[in-house]
Amino acid sequence: MLRSLKILLLTLTLILLSAERVWAVCPAGDLSRDCEVDFEDVLVFAGQWLSDGGCAEPNCADLNGVEGVNMFDFALLTENWRRVGNPLVINELMASNSKFAADPQGQYDDWLEIYNAGDETIDVSGMYLTDNLGDPARWRIPEGITIAPHGYLLIWADGDTGSSPGLHAGFELNAGGDEIGLFDSNGTTLIDSIAFGKQTSDISYGRYPDGSLNWRFLGIPTLIAQNDGAYLGEVADPQFSHKRGFYDAPFSAAIATETERAMIYYTVNGEEPYAAGRIVVGSRYSSPIPINTTTFLRARAFKPGWKPSRIKTHTYILNASNTMKSLPVVSLVGDAAKTFYEPTGIMAIVGGYYSGGVWVSDGPTSYNNPMRRGMAFERPVSFEFFNRGDESMQTDCGIRVHGSDWMRPRYKRCDGYWTYPCKFSFRLYFRGRYGENELEYPLFPYGQDRFKSIVLRGGHNDMVNPFIKDELLRRLHMDMGNAASTGTHANLFINGEYKGYFNPCEHIKDSFCQGYYNSEYDWDVMTMSGIRDGDSVAWNEMIAYARNHDLSESVHYREISRRLDIAAFADYLILQLWSGNWDWPQNNWSAARERSDEGKWRFFIWDAEGGMFSNHLNTVYFDRLNTQNNANGWLYRSLKVSKDFRQTFADRIYKHFYNNGAMTEANIRSRFFELRDEVLGVIPHMDMYVLNTWVPNRLSIFLSACSREGMFTFTGPMFKINRVYQHGGYASIGDTFSITNPHSIGTLYYTVDGSDPRVPATSEVTGTTLVAKSSPKPVLVPTQAISDNWRGGGAFADSGWTEVTGSPGGVGYDEMIDYHPYISLDVEDQMNNK
Repeated sequence: MLRSLKILLLTLTLILLSAERVWAVCPAGDLSRDCEVDFEDVLVFAGQWLSDGGCAEPNCADLNGVEGVNMFDFALLTENWRRVGNPLVINELMASNSKFAADPQGQYDDWLEIYNAGDETIDVSGMYLTDNLGDPARWRIPEGITIAPHGYLLIWADGDTGSSPGLHAGFELNAGGDEIGLFDSNGTTLIDSIAFGKQTSDISYGRYPDGSLNWRFLGIPTLIAQNDGAYLGEVADPQFSHKRGFYDAPFSAAIATETERAMIYYTVNGEEPYAAGRIVVGSRYSSPIPINTTTFLRARAFKPGWKPSRIKTHTYILNASNTMKSLPVVSLVGDAAKTFYEPTGIMAIVGGYYSGGVWVSDGPTSYNNPMRRGMAFERPVSFEFFNRGDESMQTDCGIRVHGSDWMRPRYKRCDGYWTYPCKFSFRLYFRGRYGENELEYPLFPYGQDRFKSIVLRGGHNDMVNPFIKDELLRRLHMDMGNAASTGTHANLFINGEYKGYFNPCEHIKDSFCQGYYNSEYDWDVMTMSGIRDGDSVAWNEMIAYARNHDLSESVHYREISRRLDIAAFADYLILQLWSGNWDWPQNNWSAARERSDEGKWRFFIWDAEGGMFSNHLNTVYFDRLNTQNNANGWLYRSLKVSKDFRQTFADRIYKHFYNNGAMTEANIRSRFFELRDEVLGVIPHMDMYVLNTWVPNRLSIFLSACSREGMFTFTGPMFKINRVYQHGGYASIGDTFSITNPHSIGTLYYTVDGSDPRVPATSEVTGTTLVAKSSPKPVLVPTQAISDNWRGGGAFADSGWTEVTGSPGGVGYDEMIDYHPYISLDVEDQMNNK
């Protein structure tokens, strides 16, 4: 009797709230799990009325989770009365997958899961998924895709939208925080969305229970299965009492976390702290840790049933020399046996030797990891960057060996301070599986402050003196007006051991190009070793077109100009030729193109440390460009037959080597001293050959070679204001502007609208029609024979000529004018001889 009365009272109340409303997901109060709040839910609610809240999810009526099932929960149910939800929800996601589950291609990519909370199969064909709610149609679910009742749909968020098996969305997830939206097939109706914060590698984030409004981290990800193993919360990251950096005296470092009753474990050997049951890595923190020598301290906080905190790393360098303090510091910290050295580290070399550049194994257990490439030989590492000031940063990332196929076999394993061939170069990759999807920090004085990867260059052809050639040439390329991979200099520490000074710089990848050119498109990146990003289709087409067409013809030159940035290519050639880079053009080049209709290939300076050597002062490598079968040679030989390319090449020389241009001695000196001052603490006695000999003597040698090649014959005209030389700048009203030809021959042409004074083959010839061909035209003809004096260009009197207004014999006078630009016969003769 009492139960019937409760149901009746609840029913009478709900009748007053019978207006049906639509809900984006299954609404709170849906206790019967049919994605609608109705009388079935009232029956479930009544059965738990005034219970103490110990009911089991997913049908628990304690909707607010406070003080059992009471009127507050009933208020939530009535608020959603008759609301009908769409049973499709984004149910689980993993934005940092390093080892949990591989896609059909064997790659550990981000993933998400859509759950059908209803009792009917739903066809999701044509619906859209996006990682930007302002752009709903980022990726469309293919035709024929359905989700069974209470079933799951797995989608890999990896940007791989090709023909690979499995469903692959056209975007990736950001482990630093992102949003996902599911839109109906009309591209405007939002079905479900989730905005999430920072994620941890191999821990998923999902609704608990399935389809509910409650999101939790899942210690045991449940790919296409019911969500389970949810954490109760997330432990706050550990905080350190002392900043990372240089210290001149010992101290004690305290560590704390804001999460109550959490335990902190730490290591001082590079290993990742870990605590799970009886398996513990590291020491439990109980009191401040004495720091008496250079220490790399890693800490993590744990609490049973909670998601562990992230690992935080602080490097403390004690009693450093002035040399170590003279540059910013890059500190790499990781498990010595797993990240860096033997048996599985990136620099592990065991049981073999090289003979003629070929690895000779000593047995089945020998290996040479520096020769290995790809994700399988990328290892987790902590990356810190700091200097003597308060500025510092730390993030976890991936590390690989960097180097060409020539250099990798020559790497050797050495302890202590590194010199050739023990000085490894590295690449760092910022991925969600380690921490942030990208590094956001102003690492370099020029260039960007967001990075997907960077390179720590050891400078193998220029390790000691002056160690700045490559960086110098890349900054000069920037000064010429091009996107350039610039960098800085830093002292490198690996697990607290000083390894010497390095040149961290930007890595020429698709993300590098997207940042510089503010591009939302993917990019193709080609190098001497092959394709790095994207594919080689557009590259091969561009090279083939250049080699198989006569670019001296304007129509073909215009087409190659659509595919290749001609001015940028000229800049690239000029700088490489001027520097006398002995390891080019067959090696050390990169080019990239936006994958769009407007995309053009552009070349980048990279690994140009072979430039400006004393034994190449008189060498300009036009001979290599004219004979070698590589991209640089093919393009140069195809282009140089065009007078427009030769003009562009000459114009760029004049732009950069004169009138305060990028390649004037003053600017080169400024850049050189800028870099020399950066590394003065590690190279106090720098070789000044580049500045004292190469720069003052190279220009005349270079220009003579260009003249012999037919690429630069003489300088351009001189501009003067009031007879004083001035190349640009300010002028006053009334000043006299003049153009002077400094040479004894030639004719000056000029424009005042910014257009080219000549008519280039790259432009369509256009004109203005003064009189249409079909319009009537009055014609003056002579009435008697006249002399040819009127052809001389002087004044001409037409008083003896008679105007003709008709069209004798049906012949239009426009036709006569077409065939006879001047008329010296009478009209009848003119018609007969037409």
